Amino acid sequence: MVGSYALGAIPPLSVLKGETLNLAVESKLGPGATYSLSFEGVAPRGAISLNATTGVLTFTPAPQDRTPIKAVLQAKKDGKSEQQIVVILPLLPSDFKLIEHHSSGGAAPDPAGWQYITFVEEAAEIEKEGFNNEVEYEKGKEPGTQTRQVIVSGVRVFLERTDKYPLFARLDGSKTYNGRTDLKRVTVCADEVVVRSRLELPGTDLSIYARKLIFEKDGQIVTTPRSVTLQAIKRVDGHKGQDAGSVHLYVQQVEAPGETVRILTGGGKGQAAKAGKAGTNGESLQAWNGHSETWNGWNRMWIGNGTCGLNWSTEVEGHKPVYVQIGLWSEYNAKTGLRGWLKGDNDQGAKRWPGDGTDPKELPGAPGQGGSGGSIYSPFALQLEKKTERKTGDAGKKADDIPAARAGQPQQACWARAVFKQIDMLRNQVVGYEAIDANKGLDKHTSKDGKAAIAPGPDPRKAPIVGELKSLDQAGAGYWLHPTIGRALILYAHDSIFAGHPEDARERLALYNHALTEARKPAGALSNAAASSIEWPALQADMSALIQRMDSPYDYFGNPPGWVPMLSFEANLQLYETQIGEAIKTMFVAYWIEKNQQKIRRPGPRLRGPCPL
Repeated sequence: MVGSYALGAIPPLSVLKGETLNLAVESKLGPGATYSLSFEGVAPRGAISLNATTGVLTFTPAPQDRTPIKAVLQAKKDGKSEQQIVVILPLLPSDFKLIEHHSSGGAAPDPAGWQYITFVEEAAEIEKEGFNNEVEYEKGKEPGTQTRQVIVSGVRVFLERTDKYPLFARLDGSKTYNGRTDLKRVTVCADEVVVRSRLELPGTDLSIYARKLIFEKDGQIVTTPRSVTLQAIKRVDGHKGQDAGSVHLYVQQVEAPGETVRILTGGGKGQAAKAGKAGTNGESLQAWNGHSETWNGWNRMWIGNGTCGLNWSTEVEGHKPVYVQIGLWSEYNAKTGLRGWLKGDNDQGAKRWPGDGTDPKELPGAPGQGGSGGSIYSPFALQLEKKTERKTGDAGKKADDIPAARAGQPQQACWARAVFKQIDMLRNQVVGYEAIDANKGLDKHTSKDGKAAIAPGPDPRKAPIVGELKSLDQAGAGYWLHPTIGRALILYAHDSIFAGHPEDARERLALYNHALTEARKPAGALSNAAASSIEWPALQADMSALIQRMDSPYDYFGNPPGWVPMLSFEANLQLYETQIGEAIKTMFVAYWIEKNQQKIRRPGPRLRGPCPL
């Protein structure tokens, strides 16, 4: 089957003798059109027919068919009709069936061979905030990362982790295999792209141009970027996870068997938040227990080793004493009219207050938000819905909350005098507490807790979004075509012709030739002036020429069967000049010999004749 063409757009056709031409004819009149066949000039001797209902044209040329055939194809419907005169050229069988080439016994070229793979790498932009960053940097001090971009082209490209296909190792960014992490963009262009292993392209924007994209075995494409795995130390807020790379599938057909998720474009993980530092608890002091066994040194001076155990209350108006002066008011002094304070020598506690808890020394930071999932652009949204994963990256781990630093104990403290009344030298009576500085109100103190700190979550303003399944930005017939595929196919076709195995190459060329024709029509992807540059017509012309060469009875160099190459003019001239030089020498020697022989023969008769008397 050559293909299907609409009436009015059928190109000149050719068919080898011994083979059958099959062509599906389509009419703009729509379904239900009736097709008929007639001829301009002589009808062919071979079997030719046009199905009146389906519009399928078949033709098997006879040995007598040597001249071009002008077939008139007509379609009719509801009183309307359209027709086209199609030229069909019967050809002798290919030279590969007539001539035994030296290379015809060899194997056909491998469309996945290295000689058809082109790998072009160049510098891309510098990412100021890092690319696939796994190291923490202070905010504003991130080093720029020089990224790269790669274009790969071929006929059949295998993406598999194996020594047979080294291309995989040049692209893969798997951390397990110490893969590369600097690829910003990768474009793969091939007639067939076969993914057999998990290909990791962290943070990479991937574009695939292909007639077929095939997933086999454990084949996956992953654009999830690398992430900073250590908790933030140098910066207050953790690094935001990097967005995943997007995937553009400019492919005509996708094969993704099984239930395996084939394309993963999850966002990178945010960095864990910086931990805060708690404040210091206030200094605690020992509260007085209210007992004094030896209340003053001077009592012992008076009575030797006598002691008097005294017990006071452990609180003063709800405050615990941390510093206590123990003594008594002496009896009324008649001379002065005042009572004197007799202080003992065993004050209890320290004359300072319990400390306040301090605020946190450092507040906890916010964790980095996760990165957004990468979007996937293709014409196969329904087919790929369950074969893709486009989730956002997880936010970094939240820091722990910081509890308030505790106030020093006792929290309600006071300074006081423990007052007793002396009854006699051996007996004393507890009177109670008396504030040391009651008038100024500085005898009581309440210590305070420090402030607590609640660790913040990720910044909601930077919340990531889930990747989407979207339509391609390029539509119309031939949206999947790329010039580099055409160039690889042409090289493969040349090798196939020379090797004597043109079948596979011819089939591929015919498909692309037809696709280019459709793409350059008004509704096609290459219809505008920018897309339909001079490169596309040149590629299509080369493809058409190769198809004609394969279908013609000529060899790789365009010569008929049995043809012997002529020598060039330069070779003939050199042979002629060389021959002239030798011929002149030979002719001169012959001339010299002949003259000398003539001189020897002339005196002979006079010597041998009779002598006169």
